Amino acid sequence: MSNRLRWLLAAGLAGLPLLVLAPIRQTTTVRAQGQVLWFADHEGPGEANWYQPAGVNFGGGELNSGCAGTTFTVYDNDPGTPNVVPPPDGGRFGLELRMTAPCGSETVSGTRLFRWKEPIEHPDLYYKVWYYFPRNYRLVGSLDSAFWNIFGWKSKTTDPPRNEVFWHVNVYNRPGDGSMFLQLRNAQTGEAPAPLATINVPVNQWFYLEAYYESRETASGRITIWQGDGENRTLLWDLAGVQTRFSDGWTEWYVSNYSSGLDVQPASIGIDNAEIRLP
Repeated sequence: MSNRLRWLLAAGLAGLPLLVLAPIRQTTTVRAQGQVLWFADHEGPGEANWYQPAGVNFGGGELNSGCAGTTFTVYDNDPGTPNVVPPPDGGRFGLELRMTAPCGSETVSGTRLFRWKEPIEHPDLYYKVWYYFPRNYRLVGSLDSAFWNIFGWKSKTTDPPRNEVFWHVNVYNRPGDGSMFLQLRNAQTGEAPAPLATINVPVNQWFYLEAYYESRETASGRITIWQGDGENRTLLWDLAGVQTRFSDGWTEWYVSNYSSGLDVQPASIGIDNAEIRLP
């Protein structure tokens, strides 16, 4: 199948397995970052950056399910007001990702922004996006099935046809004060490797996730993830020797607000200044 035909395939998320903490070998060395292949500063209309270079569903796109979608956001540059200020990388516009779950007959809802052009062309890439959480949300529902997903990679195949999440980053709440934290998970096995550092998701301030991902069909891939705020960057996971896509498949990256239910409905988060780089 040609790259162009692959870019035209629709994208969706599979169900997420039970959280299982598991030891996975972690290392601490990654290569320096190189050329920017794609970026989304959202200074144009809406989510147009995600469809580059040739319109809807060519290099990427938006996929919504349940009651969810994106909204174009204008930042207030006055930090003395309660409105959102721009992220540290600047800009005046961004995207709000909003979802309500459950919603009618739909038990989960999500809005997802995908890029598949660059991961198909380059198996080893850096991915980065800024987030803004306006409040401390709490995940509700059964611990066996409740989830809130904001970042991840899918793998697709054509023969047999498969379209599933492979690795992804979820948000959970700590016991006691309910503060939010991130957890990397293997959606194929349920494994959730312990983080290298303890850090919360900040509220009412921008932070970013940055990841290095080696797309491999055998246990020879790599995933490295940092959480940062413009001044500091914390290494959360650095996993070597892991499978990161299906055999005979390809990888797609996404940013999302996708959940089985939060304590406030609708639940919104902001994103901005996403980019994909070569190593």
